[in-house]
Amino acid sequence: MESLESLTKISAYLEYPREKMGYSNTDGSLNVLGIQFFCDEISKLNQHEREELYTRTFDIGNHCSLDVGYVIFGEDYKRGEFLVGLKDLYRRLNLSFGPELDDYLPYVLMAVTKMPEGEERNELVHIILIPAIEKMLASLDALDGNQKLYAILLKRINQILIENFKKV
Repeated sequence: MESLESLTKISAYLEYPREKMGYSNTDGSLNVLGIQFFCDEISKLNQHEREELYTRTFDIGNHCSLDVGYVIFGEDYKRGEFLVGLKDLYRRLNLSFGPELDDYLPYVLMAVTKMPEGEERNELVHIILIPAIEKMLASLDALDGNQKLYAILLKRINQILIENFKKV
């Protein structure tokens, strides 16, 4: 069973590509995380191509949104309630994040790794995260070429969540 800390490491690759993202596997950790192929392929692209791929996959036309609340609730008011709940959760966990909305997948995954075991964490995983990731994967499946690379990360994250949070 993969540790929950792996979620944070893998989800870092879902953030907008920066110059020094660390796609090389000098310490073998990418093999352990199960994302070596993703890093090998993405490292073949120059920085501009990485940014363009990310934008085409996640931003332009919302082919696949990384905002889990949007994926689950769409434009419904329930997303607003969910965002307020996340803000409260982040406050309780002493987490502070950047410019993205609070339902941005890497932020929510970080919160899951910091949350105490219990019903609240299990509900977040089973009611929001796993269904949202499965919808994201379905969206990516409809895309072509390199845009499917990000599915590697989402599949691995989903696998870790399923392994660590058995439905009760």
